[in-house]
Amino acid sequence: MPRKPTQTFGHIAFSKDGKVSQHLTRLSEDKPQQEMEALQRFIRLFNESWAGRRIDFVRQLPERDHDFIVDVDGQETEIQLTELVDRSFTFPMTQEDYDCGNWSHCVQKAFGQLPWRVDPEKKDLALSEVIRGKLSKSYSKSSARPLWLVVFAAFIYETE
Repeated sequence: MPRKPTQTFGHIAFSKDGKVSQHLTRLSEDKPQQEMEALQRFIRLFNESWAGRRIDFVRQLPERDHDFIVDVDGQETEIQLTELVDRSFTFPMTQEDYDCGNWSHCVQKAFGQLPWRVDPEKKDLALSEVIRGKLSKSYSKSSARPLWLVVFAAFIYETE
């Protein structure tokens, strides 16, 4: 089975009464399982966010096709799932780079290691680049079913 590296993501909440709670997730490194977990999270969040609309999972498609078919309010919809990865805008930092402080944004990838530099311009363009890349592949579309592109990330990616 194809392996896809992943990292833990989420947040830690600090309440006014001093309680601390972790809300951390790590997707499977097994590609089909990782995609299934990402889709299930999307469906759960969609169903919680859109009153009166509902997505129900139908089936995962073979690798050569689109990724999933779901039921959206009684209509079958094809899902093409893709991952936004941070390696398109993060870069390792040397100790010298770190000591100079000539960087404005960084992320800590692993405890005890140097942070990675973030190129803010590339980060701002990362989502549109992923979408453009998928559009350039000219996937075949069924005339009977709508096609949705669902982009997921296994890290915090802030958008406006």
